[in-house]
Amino acid sequence: MALNIPDFTRYAKSQRDQMLGQAIGLPTAMTLYSFIGVAVTSASVVLFGEAIWDPVALLGRFHQPVVAFVALIALLIATLTPNVAANVVSPSNDFSNLSPRHISFRTGGLITAASIQAL
Repeated sequence: MALNIPDFTRYAKSQRDQMLGQAIGLPTAMTLYSFIGVAVTSASVVLFGEAIWDPVALLGRFHQPVVAFVALIALLIATLTPNVAANVVSPSNDFSNLSPRHISFRTGGLITAASIQAL
């Protein structure tokens, strides 16, 4: 996501708004993600007697189908959401810049989705 910052901040009203958003957003999110990783790994030591860093390996240790299903859905959403968000903004802007009168950002996003589906 850090590589896509220009795509997300290009419409900010000022340089100060960009700096403030990045100064608050990135460290806060990265700290939260790191904390969750450490907390889950620490919990795996308590539950299973060893540190399990790989989320898929950790999910393999649960033998209740409902727990595994919910956890796999959460893992799927956690993987897809940032990747889709990060990888659609740039090409959407690119398509809309080809012909700003005819192609909006939303239309550029639809073209991006259609071109991904075609692959």
